[in-house]
Amino acid sequence: MPFIVIILFGALAASFALILELLAVSLFSVSGQALFAPIPFTFGETLSLETLLILLCVAFIEETSKYLFLRQYAKRLFTNIEIPINHALILGTLFGLGFTLLEAFFLMNVSAAHPFLTLLGTASVHIATSIAFALFLFSSPSPSLQWPKRYRFSALSLISAAVLFHTLYNLTILFLF
Repeated sequence: MPFIVIILFGALAASFALILELLAVSLFSVSGQALFAPIPFTFGETLSLETLLILLCVAFIEETSKYLFLRQYAKRLFTNIEIPINHALILGTLFGLGFTLLEAFFLMNVSAAHPFLTLLGTASVHIATSIAFALFLFSSPSPSLQWPKRYRFSALSLISAAVLFHTLYNLTILFLF
């Protein structure tokens, strides 16, 4: 039962992120000013500041949504329960799969050059960041935990790293395909 619930939480997080992304992208499209001039890129293409800001904004919205929904899941279903690392890995993977479902639906309906590779990469990014969030949220502070406390990150630094990773993936997809 909790496995179905975490997949649903992932799908709800993706739906919430999609609504916020549509609002953010519409705001960027309204303000097409001289600030968003093209930046020459080394591969012979140009990257506009508007495109870069949209990619950063989309990654920020998605990763923050993932973190918030996974945190709510942890608060509601796993209060005062120690979760082993392998269970946190499974929960993060299932949450990432749930998050990927909505994006996979849209990718299947778009004619892309390499839809399978794009779908595989998208799923990998969402699952990897969800696992990182799950390990952060579900890991117990007991001394038996394998990670020393000094290597723990704050939520903000973890979200920032996930946003950077996600933006780099989006840029790679943008320039390769």
